[in-house]
Amino acid sequence: MTMYRRRLLCFALALSMLITLIPAATGSRISAYAENVRMGITLDKVNLRYGAGTDQKIAFELPANHVCEILGDKTAQKIHWFKVRTTDPSRKNSNTYTGYIHGDFMRELTAAEITQYNAGNSVSTPTPIPASNGGAPTPTPTPVPAGRSQDLPAIAGSIGSVTAGGTNFREGPGTGYHSIERLDRNTQVELLTIPSIRGVGSGTFYKVKYNGTVGYIMSDFISIISGGPASGSSEVVTATPAPASSAATPVPASSASSAANFTYTHVKLTLSSCHLRVAPGGDYDDKNDWLGKGSVLPLAGVPVKQGGYTWYPVSKDGKTFYVRNDCVSPFTDTNAAPAAPTPTPAPAAATDTPAPAPATPAVYSNVQLKLTSCHLRVAPGGDYDDKNDWLGKGSILPLAGNPVNQGNYTWYPVSKDGKTYYVRNDCVQLTGGDNPAVPTATPEPTATINPNGIGWVQTIKGGVNFRATINGTVIKQIKKNVTLPYLLEPVQKNGYTWYFVQDGANRGYLRGDMVKVINAPVNTPTPTPAAGTETPTPTVAPAEEQPTGYLKTNSGGVNLRKKAGYTDTIGRVDKNVVLPYFGEPTKVKGVLWYRVKHPTLGYGYLHGTYVNMCNADGTAIATPTPAPGTTPAPINTNSQTEATYTTLKTGSTGDAVRNLVTELKNQGYFSGSVTNKYTTAVASAVKAFQKAKGLTADGIAGAATQHKLFNTVPVGAADTSNLSMTLYPAEKIDWYTGGINELWAKGSNYKVYDVKTGIVWWAHRWSGGNHADVEPLTAADTARLCKCYGVSTAQEIESKNLYQRRPLLVTIGSRTFACSLFGIPHGYPEGDTIPNNDMRGQVCIHFTNSKTHNSNKVDSGHEAAIQYAYEHAPNGHK
Repeated sequence: MTMYRRRLLCFALALSMLITLIPAATGSRISAYAENVRMGITLDKVNLRYGAGTDQKIAFELPANHVCEILGDKTAQKIHWFKVRTTDPSRKNSNTYTGYIHGDFMRELTAAEITQYNAGNSVSTPTPIPASNGGAPTPTPTPVPAGRSQDLPAIAGSIGSVTAGGTNFREGPGTGYHSIERLDRNTQVELLTIPSIRGVGSGTFYKVKYNGTVGYIMSDFISIISGGPASGSSEVVTATPAPASSAATPVPASSASSAANFTYTHVKLTLSSCHLRVAPGGDYDDKNDWLGKGSVLPLAGVPVKQGGYTWYPVSKDGKTFYVRNDCVSPFTDTNAAPAAPTPTPAPAAATDTPAPAPATPAVYSNVQLKLTSCHLRVAPGGDYDDKNDWLGKGSILPLAGNPVNQGNYTWYPVSKDGKTYYVRNDCVQLTGGDNPAVPTATPEPTATINPNGIGWVQTIKGGVNFRATINGTVIKQIKKNVTLPYLLEPVQKNGYTWYFVQDGANRGYLRGDMVKVINAPVNTPTPTPAAGTETPTPTVAPAEEQPTGYLKTNSGGVNLRKKAGYTDTIGRVDKNVVLPYFGEPTKVKGVLWYRVKHPTLGYGYLHGTYVNMCNADGTAIATPTPAPGTTPAPINTNSQTEATYTTLKTGSTGDAVRNLVTELKNQGYFSGSVTNKYTTAVASAVKAFQKAKGLTADGIAGAATQHKLFNTVPVGAADTSNLSMTLYPAEKIDWYTGGINELWAKGSNYKVYDVKTGIVWWAHRWSGGNHADVEPLTAADTARLCKCYGVSTAQEIESKNLYQRRPLLVTIGSRTFACSLFGIPHGYPEGDTIPNNDMRGQVCIHFTNSKTHNSNKVDSGHEAAIQYAYEHAPNGHK
């Protein structure tokens, strides 16, 4: 019986999953639409899905102009979806199926088309019909012969820009593949392959990389900014029989041949809702959508062709918006006066469309930098020095000869500091001489900056991008209701108004739809101009602020954050980048944060663990290194520490051998590479050391030899009242791979130095696998530990929850290691091995990459304290 029920349940589940594909019955239909409402498919290979949403499974594909019966509609994922009944053209039957189609790929049929359809066709055997474009000439996609398109490898570093908001970044080259995420308009991606046939209706895909992830984007929605195919050529197909312009240009919406003959006065909404955009293909506000199928809005100008669509300007609530041709039907209201056509600004031409060659040879004398920085190479495609990069967008260098074509680029020779270098054509523009400069993609304003400000704007949304240039690199994001002065007259670019504003020491651009112009705020001082020239720059440091020092990142992808702590990220910094830092580091939750200035990202904070102090040129800061056989100037003299050792001899292996060899090398007795094997060379070094110290020279490192080598004494033999300690240049040592487990063996006693107070106390290591479990050796040592925390008893450290990690140093032999203390007593009674030391339990000392008890993870607080000890060691660090 149980087996029967299971089978019945499985059958019911399978039936529910397949129900949407069961041929529909001819009875009543659940529909929000009237009987026999039908629409056509606008593109080829449009997906019919089981449910409303791009994450829903695909049932099959439908060809362009296929006719579907509309059963209803709904909104999902901010997308309008139609529920349809249709046949599957690939199947040789008349069965009908129900599913969902993206609203962007459906259009209404004209009256003539409906008459034609009803006269000789049925739903089960649809005949493709001409696509409607609201009475305008129908764009016909250029056919792509099957198998003609090939994926061409792109030139290394080729960049493309997404041309429409919400573009799918997919796992594979097809609309049936899962969408990884949706990309915003103007998002830049690295091009890996380029289809040999691309453009609207081609059905081809670019292979791209975005944020480290490889995926695919339909070629309809990518514009090449730089680079191109490494070999072969890529043909752009167009959506109209006539060659399409790469820029948005006014087009007639009727059979008339010019905008002067444009006579439509209104558009009618053919869908249940439609976005009202601030520019053709621009941003929109969901709360301001045009609602109500059949409702009408007046036209406010001439339609514009862009991105494969015609965009109609309409007037609503006293403002002008743009709607897409597949959402509306234009018509003429004979009772209304025709709307006066108004000029529509055309966005800049696509950068991958070459300009016509001049009729006369160009004569240029200079090149101007289009980017924030550029490598200066010793030869075309040759070596370069990062420290000698050309910096400053808009700056100019003189040409020093004729350009050279090499490696798919043109290389211009330029003169700088009396030397000749080569720069790549996609980094510069020619200027000077008898010819005008080639326009840049995002020209800087030429007007003079008014340091007192022209007016004020206030952000109307949160997370507004503050950009270094128009549509350029994001310096930071600004919160809602922030008031800022703008210093230049607003600039019209890419369908938007841009305001050049000042935010503290930073200057940059805010987009007009993200701000509102306001009167000067009350009690707000006149803006102070940023230091430097009148040319706007991403970030300008106050003239009086001088760097405290320099640091270098020791990891890649380090987050530059807006404030000290784990706050919002401005950007990521590569490995080995040298940056100036300002002031003392800020400590947040045990982590040190350095305020730095990045050349393109501006000011921000870097985590102390991921940087090292250095000179301005990136070289390490010189620190005293002990000469063989000598010790650096000690903090105190007559240092004594206790330790236990195992005898090592030829054939021995492990960390204990590595530590022995490291110390022999430090003192000048061993000249080879550090090894963990006790070789004959190691034995010879031990003999040399033994002979120099008056010991039996047998080449065996017993306890007496190692005590002498590491300057220790047997456990219990030291004078624990002796708090003198020698500190060498500090180094960080990995808990698992560095050998510290053997250096500070269980049962050994060493003195530790509290970096912030200079207090020294004895620590006995009794246990610990992921870090050192230690106890103060005596009651006097517990008292000294308490003094570091500013309390009288160990119990107070626990009761006051003084969990903050403390930076320590411990010297073993001629090496001083940075470490970190967790000083709250715990682990009683197992960790309480020393009676009468006035502490119940143990404390923990961590080294690089050691892990905590509970989480079994590396603790960022300990890592930060280790870094602090390393950087603030009295004798410097290695």
